[in-house]
Amino acid sequence: MKGLIVKLTAVAFFCAVFAGFAAAQGSSYGTVHGKVKDAQGTPIVDAQVLWKNQDNGRSYKLKTNKKGEYFSLGVEPGQYTVTLTKDNKVLDEEKNVHVPVDDFPHDIDLKQIQEQNIQATAKKEGMTAEQVKQQQAEANKAQQFNTAIKAVNEKLNAASALMKAQPPNYPQAIATYQEAANMVPDQDVVWYDLGSAYLQSAKAQTDASERTKQYTAAYDNLKKAIDLKNAAMQKATGSQANSANEAKNKQTLGVITTTWRKLQPKLESSTKPRATTHWPPKPTLRMQAATTSTSA
Repeated sequence: MKGLIVKLTAVAFFCAVFAGFAAAQGSSYGTVHGKVKDAQGTPIVDAQVLWKNQDNGRSYKLKTNKKGEYFSLGVEPGQYTVTLTKDNKVLDEEKNVHVPVDDFPHDIDLKQIQEQNIQATAKKEGMTAEQVKQQQAEANKAQQFNTAIKAVNEKLNAASALMKAQPPNYPQAIATYQEAANMVPDQDVVWYDLGSAYLQSAKAQTDASERTKQYTAAYDNLKKAIDLKNAAMQKATGSQANSANEAKNKQTLGVITTTWRKLQPKLESSTKPRATTHWPPKPTLRMQAATTSTSA
């Protein structure tokens, strides 16, 4: 009986010590939790929320659930840098977030953060919120364009290598140029390269029908390049285009137009499509005006 009392006393003492330790732990650590939403207000699933202590470097790596929520007990109080990432891309980072010895809710709403940043920028730069939004939209568009240009340049280089091969691989080069043109359909230089590739391919054809087909494609793509360059020059004239850019544009248009003009006799000497009454198609008045001003 005495032994049983001793054992019960020991268990009671252990429980008391453990409860005291747990209470001490609970009182000296905080709890962080929150909900993460994207710029459209949609919960971000499987995102990583990294809490990094700015004093000792200790990190807590948390992950959002299907509702975009995260939660963690036992977070050491202090100043933290909170970084939100998804698929290895940083979506937001906030410094000097103070975690107290208590429950600490911390939502990450990208739409709200975006609005706050716009208002802060507008106040700093003396602009309206709409002006800042327009500026950001233009910057994003430029970034997307630069990304596309990088991929396009890779295709242009690959197509150029195919054209320089011995013997040249015209079909594959044309297909690669076409892919580049589809990626940036408003860039005249790409359509010019495509038209030039068709022109070189046509010269190598022995079948009259195929040669006409290649010349026709060359004509169409060069014509498209001229139209795009004309549109770009007209837009530049309406804006604050400097004389150096204007001269460069005219020089480029001159090169394209010269190639296009040289192609017309080749089309006339080739087998003419029966369904076409006038071959080659006559240039528009706008084209003639642009050609005249260029040659002048």
